[in-house]
Amino acid sequence: MLPARTGLLGAIAMLLLSFHENLHLVLALLALTAGSAGVAIADVTIDACVAQNSISHPSLAADMQSLCAFSSSVGALLGFSVSGIFVHLIGPMGVFRLLTIPAGLVILVGFLLDEPRIENFSYRQLISISSPR
Repeated sequence: MLPARTGLLGAIAMLLLSFHENLHLVLALLALTAGSAGVAIADVTIDACVAQNSISHPSLAADMQSLCAFSSSVGALLGFSVSGIFVHLIGPMGVFRLLTIPAGLVILVGFLLDEPRIENFSYRQLISISSPR
């Protein structure tokens, strides 16, 4: 459910930027920060899923990490390549409207991602695993 919340945070931030013509500078910076935080939290969630799958499939751990890094790099290169063209064609407000699409996809993935809730989880297990002996 966390990815859906972060996607909602990013979508609201981008919609706020795209529909207000004379947005105060501080509010615009807060919206951009909220959008970036939404992406960062979703990225951490994906890394946690990869780490969890790496435990159950250790032979594929390196491949999963490489696939995530490759996907992120290709997405960044494509985004940087077409961003100037889109700003020129549809303007900055239109680009912010387009940026609600990835946030919407994060919302969709957040609902599709199966996260079982563990009641009464003992965090002592985590401390004993992570502490050096």
